[in-house]
Amino acid sequence: AQPHAIGKIDTTDLRRHLTFLSSGELSGRWIDAGGCGICKAAGYLKTNAEQVKLSPGFQGFSQKVVLVSSAPDTSNSSIEIQNKKKKLTDKTTGVPSVFAGAAFRIKNAQLIFAGFGITDKTAGYDDFSGVGLKGKVVVISTGTPESFKNKESMRWNNLLEMTKASNAIKAGAAAVLLVVGAADGTAEMYNRLKNYMNRENWSVAEKQQPNSTRFAIVNADWADKVLGEKNSYRNLLTNIADSKKSNSFLVENVRVTIDL
Repeated sequence: AQPHAIGKIDTTDLRRHLTFLSSGELSGRWIDAGGCGICKAAGYLKTNAEQVKLSPGFQGFSQKVVLVSSAPDTSNSSIEIQNKKKKLTDKTTGVPSVFAGAAFRIKNAQLIFAGFGITDKTAGYDDFSGVGLKGKVVVISTGTPESFKNKESMRWNNLLEMTKASNAIKAGAAAVLLVVGAADGTAEMYNRLKNYMNRENWSVAEKQQPNSTRFAIVNADWADKVLGEKNSYRNLLTNIADSKKSNSFLVENVRVTIDL
């Protein structure tokens, strides 16, 4: 069936469909956009399905589902840093955080700096070795020692970063703070993630919210505040990448409260 169908597809036909589905008339196919762009897209698909005589899986080619709209409450979400005298030294709001439905609060927790959060048993490298993560907030850098040393352009590798965060939580960490932006010295990727993760999100309604890893995203300037001086975070990563040895430790005299 596939070889037979392929012969009927051409670039002109594809361009015609994609031009309409990506046009401004559909407003990005966003569900609550003016004129209901997603409704127009659905109608277009239905018309074409009827024209090629497909059999409807549901009456009228439509199946109704319940959707839930959610978005982080950025005005009431924050990460606070306190010194050993419990004096507030920094408060960051509007934090790019967890996915929909996974709010959490952690009060007055200790911080563990754990390099890149990499565990590679084959190479004998483990950023989580020798430090007790249980009940603590773990601070790790995005990327790898190799990508940092090679000064690769910052990009978000979702599988890599979520695996790191998940491994830290499994090891007992209360939460994970992913530091973005040290490799290129800019805030471009951090701001892109902030815009993406703080947006309104639509999802199919579920009886139970999925268990999400407790994490948030911070930038290199925030990491410097925790470590005590400007460029200390970048210097730390440079030493790890050059030596190919992990350097994980408890950040002394600093406590963090996360409210997301």
